[in-house]
Amino acid sequence: MASKENDRVEEETEEPSRLELKEMLVGIKIDVSNILRENAKLIKELVELRSLIKEQKDEIDAMKVSIKKSKDQNLALEKELVAGRKKTDDQQGEIAELYCLQDNLEQYTRKQSLEICGIPDNLYSSTEEAVLKIAEVLEVPMSPEDIHISHKIKNKGAGSILVKFPNHKAKSRLYKARTKLKNIRVTDVYPTASTATRVMVGQGRILPTKT
Repeated sequence: MASKENDRVEEETEEPSRLELKEMLVGIKIDVSNILRENAKLIKELVELRSLIKEQKDEIDAMKVSIKKSKDQNLALEKELVAGRKKTDDQQGEIAELYCLQDNLEQYTRKQSLEICGIPDNLYSSTEEAVLKIAEVLEVPMSPEDIHISHKIKNKGAGSILVKFPNHKAKSRLYKARTKLKNIRVTDVYPTASTATRVMVGQGRILPTKT
C-alpha cells in the first residue's frame, strides 16, 4: 500500500511535457502581446494628453498676455481720459476768461465810442468826415486828432457810423450836445441829401441798431 502512495506522489510531481510547456509559452506570449498593446495605447493616449495639456497651457498663457495687454490699454485710456477731461476743464476756464475779457473790452469800447445814425453813406467820402461834420453842426470843437477810429455799420435803411475816441473827454463833448439833434435832419447837415431823415447820436454799440 505504501508503494502505491509513492507512485501517486511521483505522478503528481512529474514535470510537464513539452507540449504543455509550448502551450504555456504561447499563452505567456499572448499575454505579453496584449500587455504591450495596452501599454502602446496608454503611451499614445498619454502623448495626446500631454499635447492637449501643452496646447491648453499655451492658450492660457496667450490669454494672460492678452488680458494684461487689455488692462494696460484700459489703464492708458483711463489716463488719457483723465488728461482729456482736465484739458477740457482748463479750456472751459480759459473760454470763460476770454468771454469775461471780451465783455470788459466791449464795455470799454462802448465807454469810448458813439454811434451816429441816419446819414446815408453816399453823402460822405469818409466816416471821419461825417463825424467832423456832425460835430460842426452841433458846434462841438473837434479835430481829426480827437477821433481814434471810425467805420461804417451795416444797417437796414440809412447806415450807421461807429466812432471811437482816444479819451472819454472828447466823446463826452459830442454826446452831451446830442440833444441839439432833435430839430436837425440829414438835409441840414448835407443839403444835397434826397431824404430828410433824423440824425441821432447814441452810446457806442457793437451791434447795429434799427433807425
